Amino acid sequence: MNTQFSDLITELSEEDSPGHLDQLELFYDDTEDVFGSLITILSTSQEAVTFAADKSAKAFALPDGEPAGYLLVWPAQRFGLTTIMHTDGSKQRNACLAVFPFVSEGVRYTARLEEIRLFANRLEAQLVVLAGDDEELCLTFYDAHFLTDRGFYQKGETYQFIIRGLAYFFEVFAAKPIVISDPEGVKKIRQVSAEAGQSIADDSEAITINTSGMAALFPREELGADHYEIHGPVKLVKELGEDMLGQKVWQIRVTVARTCGDEDHDIDVWVTKKVLGKGRLPQVGEDIRTVIWLQGHLLAAGEPLFL
Repeated sequence: MNTQFSDLITELSEEDSPGHLDQLELFYDDTEDVFGSLITILSTSQEAVTFAADKSAKAFALPDGEPAGYLLVWPAQRFGLTTIMHTDGSKQRNACLAVFPFVSEGVRYTARLEEIRLFANRLEAQLVVLAGDDEELCLTFYDAHFLTDRGFYQKGETYQFIIRGLAYFFEVFAAKPIVISDPEGVKKIRQVSAEAGQSIADDSEAITINTSGMAALFPREELGADHYEIHGPVKLVKELGEDMLGQKVWQIRVTVARTCGDEDHDIDVWVTKKVLGKGRLPQVGEDIRTVIWLQGHLLAAGEPLFL
């Protein structure tokens, strides 16, 4: 394994390496249905098409001893289930290590790679990246193609990723104004505003902060390093043209952060009918709150050629 790649690695213990049952529950009432149908799923799966299939891309050699395997997708390349298979050196004995839902579509990000959080099975990982043109947004996401693309990564290098979130919870809500009436709190806010060069009234009247349209991304590390809570306005609502794993699914693009350079950061949140329940879909411009599993994959190495 190249030195640059080794410098990226944080090895997770078996206990700290998460499974995928929670994600399967976004689609299945009984996850045993998945494993009971695994033989049928595997027999009709396709090998995943990933960045590694690009013949012009040159991967670094992995060291002896690193496990081998391959990715299978079902029922198609666009969305469904991914299965991670481990194979021995002779490729005569295979073992299923993981099964998880995936979507191939999302928001394209240019990001600098900072860390690889390697699962105990060494065939799965979360990536930590600095995303966007100004690199102000730090994201940790599950790399759905890590097994095939791990040899292309170097610390501090820039890559292009497709990133999306699968929703555990989703709701439309009307943001309520925050009223700060405590004299000391009002004084501090006005002082900060004055230091920032903003014109303020010299009094102690209550301050009302309108949170409508606010974009916020909160890590939910108690759920996992690649889990986030999002509050933000909606830019796009689109129904997937066909059911995914037996569920109707919607693509909802949400602004999750705004940087100092006025750069909007968006994430496509995929919401199943099972998760939406009796809730309603948002309209463009409305605010939503959701908890997501952040997933992505490598699209290209380096900066984009065309913006």
